[in-house]
Amino acid sequence: VASSVDAVAYQMNSAHTGAVTFKTVALPAGSAWSADVGGNPSYALIVGGRVFVTVAVNGNAQLLALNGTTGAIVWGPIAFPGNVNAAYDGGHVFVVSGDPQGQIISALDAATGNSVWSATVPGGWFPEPPVAADGMVYATNGGLVTAFDETTGAVLWQTGVGGTDGIVAVTVDGLYGE
Repeated sequence: VASSVDAVAYQMNSAHTGAVTFKTVALPAGSAWSADVGGNPSYALIVGGRVFVTVAVNGNAQLLALNGTTGAIVWGPIAFPGNVNAAYDGGHVFVVSGDPQGQIISALDAATGNSVWSATVPGGWFPEPPVAADGMVYATNGGLVTAFDETTGAVLWQTGVGGTDGIVAVTVDGLYGE
């Protein structure tokens, strides 16, 4: 997975290092903007001048795309049932939503918010953050990792990751369970 200056997944990148190396950094003296997203926001994805944020609202969730310069809503909110986690790759925002009784992974066009595909995530645990890289998006549920094709949503493979109910990390060397 190539390094990036974008925040595309939980803990910044698909390898979950929590760090990014910028060519230059000039921090403003104050806040550039703020936005009322209608609830409690989670981690943000920051890609291509947009900020994608999931928000908890009354036991469910929603996803919004904001303009990274102004904070204006570009699209959304799009409602999802239960808890929600997101990742970005290849022009798509991938969202895993639901609860222990059932989870769905959805691909949305990052430019418009339009649905591209959705599929059931096998397993029976709380939605974990997906990880997307190099044409595959990975969803982990109760230690079962499912790899989906980013374009079609087809299941490419599944495997158990012993000792974890958490998310996986992706690097150039492979897929790792936490």
